[in-house]
This record gives sequence, structure tokens and C-alpha cells, in this order.
Amino acid sequence: MSYIIFDPLVRGMAPMALIDNRKELSLEDKRERVVKALVACGAVMYGRETCKYTRQQRMELGDTAAQVPFVDCDGNPTDETVKKLERHPTWKIHGILYPGAYTPDDLYKIAK
Repeated sequence: MSYIIFDPLVRGMAPMALIDNRKELSLEDKRERVVKALVACGAVMYGRETCKYTRQQRMELGDTAAQVPFVDCDGNPTDETVKKLERHPTWKIHGILYPGAYTPDDLYKIAK
């Protein structure tokens, strides 16, 4: 919860300070929150094991990345979605393709 402290001596009650006592999530908690949202909405990550951007995206999600369905595009040349992809990785979230790598925070917002 956040609080705003006002200066009573200033006409119109001008804010003096903002106190934010919300707990900052740990990196692991953030990763878990993102992955839970991705799994809940049926997200799928398409990429290539040999692609540095795909590997980097998976590393950003840590050990929890294994919970998100992953399609290796090198091994699925007949998959219709794979044929449409222009970039790797590409996320399929809520039935919409999102090409490129995203921050975990952005993935969470898209998945929600």
C-alpha cells in the first residue's frame, strides 16, 4: 500500500512525500508469477534451441521456464504456426503471436 504525506502548512495540501511500503518480489517470485500467468492463459513459446535470443529468453525465466510449453522450430517444420514465424523466439499468448523476446514484466502484462 502506498501513502501520500501532505504538508498542512501549504495551501491546497501539496504532497510532501510518497511512502511505498509494498513488498518488492524476489527474482524467483517474479519468475514464478510470470510463468503461472503464461501457463494459465495457455501460452506457448516458439523458438530454436540454437538461437541465442531463444536461449536468453528462457534463461530470463530461470528454472520455471520448463513449465511453459516450448516448440523447437527446428524439429517441427510441418507445424502451421512454425511456418508463419518471422522471428525467434515468438510467443503465442491468447491466440496472438508476439514475435521477439520480451521482459518478464511485459510477458506478465500480456498474459494477464
